[in-house]
Amino acid sequence: MKIGLVVSEHSNSKYVLEFIKDVQASASAEVRVITRPAANTSATPGLLAQKLLKAVINLDQRYLNSTAYRGHLNTIPAEKITSLTAASTENFDFLISLSGESIDASLLQRSKNGALLVEAGVPGFIPGFVGFWEVFSKKAVTPFRIRLQTSNSIENVLTGRLLTQSSFLLNQAYVSRKAISYLVQYLQKQSQSPAFAWPHLQDDGDVSWNVKTPSSLDLATYLGKRVFRTIRQKLQSLQNKDQHWNVAFIRDNWQPLKLANGSPFKYRNDQFFADPFVIHKNNQDICFVEEYDFSTGLGHISAFELKGDSAVCLGPVIKESFHMSFPYLFEYQGELYMCPETSGAKEIRIYKCTEFPLKWELEKSLMKNVAAVDSLLFEQDGLWWMLTNMDSLQKNDNCTELHAFYADSPLSDSWTAHAMNPLIINPLVARNGGMVREGNKIFRVSQSQEFGIYGAGSRINEIQRLTKTDYAEKTQVKVKADFFKDIYGTHHLHSNGSVTVYDFCKNIKVSR
Repeated sequence: MKIGLVVSEHSNSKYVLEFIKDVQASASAEVRVITRPAANTSATPGLLAQKLLKAVINLDQRYLNSTAYRGHLNTIPAEKITSLTAASTENFDFLISLSGESIDASLLQRSKNGALLVEAGVPGFIPGFVGFWEVFSKKAVTPFRIRLQTSNSIENVLTGRLLTQSSFLLNQAYVSRKAISYLVQYLQKQSQSPAFAWPHLQDDGDVSWNVKTPSSLDLATYLGKRVFRTIRQKLQSLQNKDQHWNVAFIRDNWQPLKLANGSPFKYRNDQFFADPFVIHKNNQDICFVEEYDFSTGLGHISAFELKGDSAVCLGPVIKESFHMSFPYLFEYQGELYMCPETSGAKEIRIYKCTEFPLKWELEKSLMKNVAAVDSLLFEQDGLWWMLTNMDSLQKNDNCTELHAFYADSPLSDSWTAHAMNPLIINPLVARNGGMVREGNKIFRVSQSQEFGIYGAGSRINEIQRLTKTDYAEKTQVKVKADFFKDIYGTHHLHSNGSVTVYDFCKNIKVSR
């Protein structure tokens, strides 16, 4: 594949070099650089706006330096890029514009398939302010688009939504880098199959609102909001207040939802419970949960017996040196297995129950050296499927992408990636939060993230198509965090048909 990368004749984003490296490695592409004059920018802001903008950048840069995006504002001169990939006069399979600017007609004629334009942020973005308004307005998601420009039209080939980060520059860095990573994946798939199309679910996210260049008042307001959030977080830390999860259950099916009638688990302030899965076995209703210890900052798997309207703690069942959660259960060939979240070991592990419900042994690792959480395994139409949330950039983002794999057995050593991975790019619906089966129907429970809130709600989505080449689901129920007093989050639900378990979150004083 021959790619013409169009860059500014002056300075360019550091991500240009990362794109060249990634696309040459993953898509076996030959990249040539074409320079063009820098785009016209808006009028120079007034003196007050300049000072406020400098204050915003200084504030956000300090925070950015503590993240994986610390070099976000670094730029690369065009000479350094062209020295690595000299320009040529040949034709290309694709032209690429990482800045989102369209390509002029004379240059476009040199491309067989047109030009791919990467646009980050809301449509109509302001150069230099990508990601600003989403943070300013506390939007849950920041959108991106990869558009295909041909001689006749410009249309989307991939759109997605990313979780809005806590500050302007971090959000800008995050969405810019992620959008480019999806462009690399798209080119890789195109190199393998030129007819490839990437149909993602696009049923959520308000991205139609208008944006403008921030005024002095807007910049001052942003600074005030950032300072206020920092002070509030420090006060909560001084008061030992933290996100505290607990589990509740009802003796009823999940339809209709009657979560307000549930019985919460009893807890201590030095622990919390989350991610419940319930099974009826040996005339017992046993609920497995993540038990988190605030003193160690680690979770392990514990079991509770549900008796009447009470949950009796049976104790820990799996405890490792790393964090564990999401104790997903499945049966295979008459044996009971668990696939807990073990991303702390960079593995997807399977444990086998040797004596129900308290004794479990590590059976095998299905995948190693992966950043994956909250995996679901189930059989459908003669295949075993794994739905898991992977962090493709390995930068602590497991809420954005849903991936699928399939094999002949849940204990297979060889799992094949779904042709459309990632199936979903949207933190409002991507991350797994449980599963419910009713006959042949499979309902994937998903988490919904909001600005500054992990696990703000959940959804119950019916899987309508699942093949080696296709995937579709439809949301049937949205679960809001309003069923108990003073809660602000819920992100998990599971049912065995007669008992439904779920979790919820409060902000309380904890003991460490």
